Amino acid sequence: MNNTKALILAGGSGREMDPLTRGEPKAFLRIIGKSVISHVISRVIASGYREIYIVSDRPDKMEKEVGGYRRLAKIEVIDQKGHGVEAALLSARDRMKLDPEERFLLVYGDILVSPSAYISTYMASLEEGFEGAMLAVPETPLPSHGVVEVDEWGRIVAVRQASQVQLGKAEATYISGGIYVLDRSIFDYTEELGDIVAAYNKIVGSKKVRAIFWGHYWVNIGSPWDLLTASYHILSELDRSYISSRASIARSVIIEGPIVIEDDAAIDHNVVLKGPLYIGREVFIGVNTFIRNSTSIEEGAVIGSYSEISRSLIMSNATIGRGSYIGYSVIGERAVVEPNTITWNIAVQPERRGLVRGREYAKIGCVIGKGSRVKAGAIINPGEVIA
Repeated sequence: MNNTKALILAGGSGREMDPLTRGEPKAFLRIIGKSVISHVISRVIASGYREIYIVSDRPDKMEKEVGGYRRLAKIEVIDQKGHGVEAALLSARDRMKLDPEERFLLVYGDILVSPSAYISTYMASLEEGFEGAMLAVPETPLPSHGVVEVDEWGRIVAVRQASQVQLGKAEATYISGGIYVLDRSIFDYTEELGDIVAAYNKIVGSKKVRAIFWGHYWVNIGSPWDLLTASYHILSELDRSYISSRASIARSVIIEGPIVIEDDAAIDHNVVLKGPLYIGREVFIGVNTFIRNSTSIEEGAVIGSYSEISRSLIMSNATIGRGSYIGYSVIGERAVVEPNTITWNIAVQPERRGLVRGREYAKIGCVIGKGSRVKAGAIINPGEVIA
């Protein structure tokens, strides 16, 4: 795959993400110490791709994200002209300089999967008789998703907008998974039809495109809850601990399971850390606090004494006051949660977006937006968004 080009589409903020992004692209939100787009880039490189194009409507900011990866691959950032996936594709068309029959990897920058998804899609496109491949994911579709129809030989025969398809409860439904190996005709059809789903549908009607049925983790980051699912899966891959020699950790701290503690983090006495979890640079955790598994605490965050954090994402420079309980929640960058705040958690059905598949139920907490403030002693209802 070293000679195969990859195109990553990384523009757009996402309406549901606005409390956390405030209009900035969601690709720059940070989880487990890296931006979403950085997680995607590292996985594409790990799959063997060495020539990567990234379309962004914030090219200057994207350049800062990709800088460290240029020692591993040739990376070019393309300024997106216009809005939407269609505009992103057309912005990349001339810069990629594809031969007429040359295939390339197309990746949506808000999809987090293991590197094997890229490899499997590429290998499937090389099967005899096929001219491309698409990842097909067994998920309940949202109206914005494309639904794929597959014949008995594994060929995709149609791609439809989910909002325009009548789906029965007993049907096995596959959505278009945001990972494709196609040729340059995708650009031509997108320009001709002005709609990406229609362009995909025309491709599968004229070419033999293989479906890759994906059963491992797949996270489409379209809502804050999806960040929790992404954190869960990334942390689940952690098989050993990394603790910086520059971190300050009291001798009475209890550590169970694999954890990452970055430079200049400070963890006070009698704190319990139950991995897998991530603690970023310059994080402070006060005395007698309990941090439960699948939690990510990003750079510069402060967790007050006598608090408990469970399966949550605490974003950069957020503050959690002493005596608080934060569970199954997303706390935005620079948000302030004053002391003695409690989030209620309830179990919901798994079709609720952002929850781990394969479970009969999962818990849900709250979302506190970027720069928002919660008054002391608040009790926050499940599913509440404080913007």
